[in-house]
Amino acid sequence: MKKITSKTRSNIFFLLPLGLAVYFHVLILAWILGVAIIFSLLYHLTNEKKWAIVDEVFAICVMTYNLYLCFLGNFTQPYFLLAMIGVILALWFYFKETKSNYERNHSLWHIISAIITSLCILVYIL
Repeated sequence: MKKITSKTRSNIFFLLPLGLAVYFHVLILAWILGVAIIFSLLYHLTNEKKWAIVDEVFAICVMTYNLYLCFLGNFTQPYFLLAMIGVILALWFYFKETKSNYERNHSLWHIISAIITSLCILVYIL
C-alpha cells in the first residue's frame, strides 16, 4: 500500500455532495458517490489498474447523473452556470496533468468535481 497523498486526501471533499445527496433524498446519486469514493480510495492507495478502471467507470456515472439532475432541475440558474464554470476548470486541471504536477492537478480535479456535484444537486432541488 502506498502512502496517503493529496490526491487520496482530496477524496474527502466528496463527503459534501454525498451528505447533500442523502439529506435531500437523491439516493441513487448517494449510492454512486459512495461506491465511487471507495474505489477512488482503493485505486489511489494501491495504484492497481483494476481499481483504476472501476474508478473511471463510477466517475463517468457521477458525471452522467450530474447532467441528469441538471436536466430534471431545468438547468436552474445560477447553480447550473457555476457548475459549468467548474466543469471547464476541472477539465483544464485534468488535461494539464503531467508527471511533474499530477499530484496537485489531480487533487484539484477531485475538489472541483465535488463542488460541481454539489452544485448539480442544488440545481435539482431548488
